[in-house]
Amino acid sequence: MPMTFEEAEARFKELQARVQRGEPISRAEYEEEVSKLAVQDRNGVLWEINPRTGKWMYFDGAEWVSGAPPGRDSSTVIPVPKEVAALKSTPPSSPAAPPPAPTPSPSAPPVTEPPPLVRTEPKVVSRAPSAPPKPAPSAPRTSRPAAGERRREWIPLAIASVVLLLCAATLFVMAQFVLPVVNPPPTPTRAVAITRVPTTLPPPTIMPTPTRIPPTPAPVIAKLTATTLNIRAEPNSKSARLGVLRKDNQVTFLAQTRGEQIEGSDVWYLINIPNSNQQGWVFFGNNFQIISGDPNTLPRR
Repeated sequence: MPMTFEEAEARFKELQARVQRGEPISRAEYEEEVSKLAVQDRNGVLWEINPRTGKWMYFDGAEWVSGAPPGRDSSTVIPVPKEVAALKSTPPSSPAAPPPAPTPSPSAPPVTEPPPLVRTEPKVVSRAPSAPPKPAPSAPRTSRPAAGERRREWIPLAIASVVLLLCAATLFVMAQFVLPVVNPPPTPTRAVAITRVPTTLPPPTIMPTPTRIPPTPAPVIAKLTATTLNIRAEPNSKSARLGVLRKDNQVTFLAQTRGEQIEGSDVWYLINIPNSNQQGWVFFGNNFQIISGDPNTLPRR
């Protein structure tokens, strides 16, 4: 879950209280803890607390600028005194005798501020002009990068190492497989005497042409669309009735013939009678819907 502005301010105040109580904390540890208090607002802007001024600052794409976070009237987290005590770089040798806390100025609350965060000096943008805080008297020291920046220094080097390793592997593979194909080694040859011997060719043998077997046509399957339909012994409506088909019954047409003409059509089809070993004729007309096969491939009787 991302950190909120309230949680970041509360943790920063806890760090200030630890420093004020004289707990052993080095400059590098303090900078690393402060760098973890970064908050990203709903617009994607990154905010951090400046440990030297105790105010919020955001990154505008080029540098860190002091400002008030969204929903707050002030950018100040903790009021900073004019005189700031410097942190010790190493913890004290005897934990029983902690160093005395610095005496705060009567015009500001008793808050001890750590050394400035090692970043590009932010441009201060405030609503009301204020006097810059006085630097804390401390021994001269060289600036060192923050812990988060030190951890990110090896990333470009690691990426460059991986790219160089891939290039070397590619060149090795090309040298092993591509070069032998482009420049094959010479093959030794020797002269061979060829003696031509006259040969008598046998007469050509005429092979019989294979008989082409016509493909087996697909079965013609149809579905009855009429309510009922009689199955006749002959292709006419006056012959004996052998059975009855109901609507949506599916049958397989076996053969076709010209029979009694009904409503302008005289096409009849031979089918197997359902639940029987006999065959009968049905009138096609508008009574069936072809589901598969071609009726023109059926034999005629």
